[in-house]
Amino acid sequence: MIVYVALLVLLSLTLLGAHQALSGAGGPRSRAWVSLRVLLPSWRFFDRPTAPLVLSVRTASEAGVWSAFEPLLQATGGGLTTLLVNARGNLHLAYHQLSEQLVSDLSVLSTDDAEAARALVSYELVLALVRSSLAARATGTRFQFRLRSEARAGEPAQELMTSELHVL
Repeated sequence: MIVYVALLVLLSLTLLGAHQALSGAGGPRSRAWVSLRVLLPSWRFFDRPTAPLVLSVRTASEAGVWSAFEPLLQATGGGLTTLLVNARGNLHLAYHQLSEQLVSDLSVLSTDDAEAARALVSYELVLALVRSSLAARATGTRFQFRLRSEARAGEPAQELMTSELHVL
């Protein structure tokens, strides 16, 4: 019963925050709301099913040997506490949305020009995400990242984009 009440309160706060954001209300108080909102869990609602994206990265050793592509963003495990406070899950959703934005921006480009892709803001943001994740791992000095959609029923996995080589 307590869980239902807590979920109802969180849903009410979420809807209230969405209403304030859409109506422009809140003024200076909106910063306090955003600070509180980061701690509340986020839910993702889908209007159409799509294949999930996988952001993978590979690194090169000093000898020039490349590793296999490994997923960069790992899904976080959930528990009862993530229903109330889920900052890590919110960050994971933001990273996933960033990957989807890059795929969307790349689909607008009419060519496969690497320079045009590199000029995209979403490309630079994904590149910064990969760099920060690799800096924490401290593996290799050169890297390459890839976006691909996972296989779904009746559809094979599809490689959407592979970056050029980058240096940490």
